Amino acid sequence: MAMAIGAGSAAASEPAGPVTIAFQATGPTLDQPATRAGLFSMAGPFSMTGSFADAGTVRTTYRVAGRYVGGSATVMGARGIFTISLRGMLRPGLEGRQSAAGRWRLCGGTGAYRHARGSGLWDAVADLWAAPAGMTAPAMRGGFYGRLARGLTTRPPGSLGVPCTSGVV
Repeated sequence: MAMAIGAGSAAASEPAGPVTIAFQATGPTLDQPATRAGLFSMAGPFSMTGSFADAGTVRTTYRVAGRYVGGSATVMGARGIFTISLRGMLRPGLEGRQSAAGRWRLCGGTGAYRHARGSGLWDAVADLWAAPAGMTAPAMRGGFYGRLARGLTTRPPGSLGVPCTSGVV
């Protein structure tokens, strides 16, 4: 997944504003041992636009149980690092691709993200099937869409029912 966030000093309050975090990632194929147990981890670049702008690397770790997805994303940008908890559901697979969508919540951060709060919706499309020998690893692309605020706000973005814990709901 890809994300970016930009912010000023940690002591200042900033009103909640819209953000879009776009990402691409690669990871294991479905024929590897961890993925057979429903555990996945992917990493790649992200960029974030909107009220907080940043770019860097994102690493997602998630578990699939039936149609449900739960996990986290660690976003490492030029302005700091933050963690997102996510929950969602898989959609029916189509033409060798799997898509999913759900809700996310910012759970903590460092640097410019130390006092940031946020939540929103996410979606992703992944090609997780085994690649022929010599081909690149499976790829995923998607985005996080929502609102972020930093500092003390009179009405911070809500959690959308997503706890800051790992696992499938």
